[in-house]
Amino acid sequence: MESGDEEACGLGVRPVEVTCGSGPGAERISAWGTDGAGPGFTSVSLATADGERQLALAFNVFDLGANLRKQRPVPYTEALGRAQAAALCDWTGGRSASGRREAPPPR
Repeated sequence: MESGDEEACGLGVRPVEVTCGSGPGAERISAWGTDGAGPGFTSVSLATADGERQLALAFNVFDLGANLRKQRPVPYTEALGRAQAAALCDWTGGRSASGRREAPPPR
């Protein structure tokens, strides 16, 4: 967890907005999340604000050398956003949680 120019430790749970769908009218839902990492792994945990849906991911990607050089230690990927939307957004019947008809996130 970062705090200004210094790193800080703590529970690390923070509010997160997850985008359900694509485009300017895409629904955004509120969630609570935390993440963590160490040499060789990264983890992300999220839950919707009402606690109905949760997601916990752990993956074996973390570049300690890049982290020590103050560079991004995990490669950028859209897969995390798609996993978040698939787990936390209601895609049942092709409708988002608000009832709007939407396509699922791209694969």
